[in-house]
Amino acid sequence: MSSRKREPEGQKLPPYVGEDGRLYFNFAQGLEVLIRERSPGTTNVFDEYTYKITACRYIGGTEYYDVEQNGIAKPAPDSANRVKYLISRYGVKTLYTGMRLELPLTVEEVQRYYENIERVFDTSYATAMLIPEYKAIRAELTKTACKIGYAEAYHRLTEAAELEARQEELQTQAENILRAHYINPDDLKITPRCERCGGKGFDVFGICCCAERQRDKIKAYNAAERLRLRRLINN
Repeated sequence: MSSRKREPEGQKLPPYVGEDGRLYFNFAQGLEVLIRERSPGTTNVFDEYTYKITACRYIGGTEYYDVEQNGIAKPAPDSANRVKYLISRYGVKTLYTGMRLELPLTVEEVQRYYENIERVFDTSYATAMLIPEYKAIRAELTKTACKIGYAEAYHRLTEAAELEARQEELQTQAENILRAHYINPDDLKITPRCERCGGKGFDVFGICCCAERQRDKIKAYNAAERLRLRRLINN
């Protein structure tokens, strides 16, 4: 096995963007390459060995790879930069191509998704409040919610039930008005802010559980955005 010192890491290698707009590891799991590099301190003596990626990891925003040399696992993973350096400079032949894996959810994807939710809400709310009928119904909904609270506090259950029915009618009317003005009612639904991350989707410890629960939705949104930007650039 080679004991050659590592080259400087340089700038972090960005993830690979697939045709579907999703982020993938730059190198495939199972990729196996024949490496041939000059032995240290020699001019015409070469070390030849197989270099195989056995696992892909994404740690702290950087790709790392568990690798084997001649079937023996290296004690520490190689970064994406290290893999690229070895294969591009000393790779002789690809023995197996392997399978490219999708990256796990990234902080950048979470941040873009949550920022977009807030941006869409702010824009939709500002537009909706310019509609007199919607603004009036919103005011009535607020009053009705207060009345329901009082009725329940004094155990006037029949009155509370009637007010809740009225509340549903008003909510339906409000949603119909929004749709008539090409506003998606879902864009104005307020979800409780996560206590752990404060509604950002991540904190100092990494991606929050509230974002992990929406992994597929966040991944799909970011993939669609990358494809949209790609089309804009190509046009």
